[in-house]
Amino acid sequence: MVMNRKAVLINCSASKAHPVAKDLKWKEGMTLDNWKKLWRSQTELHLVSGLYSGYNFNQQIKLCELFSTDCFVISAGAGLLNLSDKIPSYDSSFIGDNGPKVGEWNELPMGNLELLANADEIILFCPPQYQLAIKSDIYFDQIKDRLVVGRNSPLSKDVGRVLPIPNRASEILECSQTHLSTKLLKLYLEEGVDGFEQLEKKVTLLPEKRTTRKVNDNELIDVVRDFIHLGGITKIVRAIRDTTDIAASYERIRNARNEILTGMRGEDILLHTKEVDYVKL
Repeated sequence: MVMNRKAVLINCSASKAHPVAKDLKWKEGMTLDNWKKLWRSQTELHLVSGLYSGYNFNQQIKLCELFSTDCFVISAGAGLLNLSDKIPSYDSSFIGDNGPKVGEWNELPMGNLELLANADEIILFCPPQYQLAIKSDIYFDQIKDRLVVGRNSPLSKDVGRVLPIPNRASEILECSQTHLSTKLLKLYLEEGVDGFEQLEKKVTLLPEKRTTRKVNDNELIDVVRDFIHLGGITKIVRAIRDTTDIAASYERIRNARNEILTGMRGEDILLHTKEVDYVKL
């Protein structure tokens, strides 16, 4: 039986578990040659799997482990990484002048798309700048037909499989836009193309988007207070979005909920919510 060997490409995160190495912060005027020299001079190295502390990064690694899927990291300072690679802690991104241009990614000091030679299917839900970065790689043409991306990807015209990702996907998957890539990866690993076709059908059943208004933090706290009895953040977000005209991100609603619970006595918290353990006090 022929096995389909999957590989997942995830992006690095700005947050690190170890302090940035001396001089390994990309600043204005940095050149690729200087960066590579500084990179190679470092002696304190860390496993890639334990270096990045971002939520999406760690959740996506767990998903790859759960589904026995190969995982590689697109790094704005290193190149393409295996989780078992050891690298210095650094500060570099594709935003502004804080790192290389996306077209220079293939010149960074570590690996490239040649690492994916044995993968039959390569799954990619990274932010657009990371997707564009790999297009500059000299091996891109050799792997592009095996790439799986969403319909909103800047690579959608270049790759082998394009998945339907409706604009309101985060509503169906009950997550913030920040965490959407993790939810999409989970959906694909669990249900494949089928899951995305069902996602598109579910979005057509959503009620028409209502007219919303923005509120300041104090007003939002008053709104969240009316729903605090629901307990969990997911239920509160859902209730606000379904029954009010308030426009507020998941993160702002969560912060408002936490502020309310912080100001409540322990007994009151237990009366109002069973999810106190998840509150970041």
